[in-house]
Amino acid sequence: MKIIICNTKNEVGKEAARFVINELKRKKNLILGLATGKTMISFYKELARISIAKKISYTNVKTFNLDEYIDISS
Repeated sequence: MKIIICNTKNEVGKEAARFVINELKRKKNLILGLATGKTMISFYKELARISIAKKISYTNVKTFNLDEYIDISS
């Protein structure tokens, strides 16, 4: 396991996006669990920027969303 220490949330977003792009290059039918919320904004912005710049396709990628619900009555 490689541990990367970042000083800002923007650095974290960039590192995470680079990781996903590298995995996508390795495995075209990648499955991604995508979280919601403000924490993920820098990651999604960087992922979009890299994808546009490098013309990366997500055609074969499958995603599912991860959400947290606390104290919601059923």
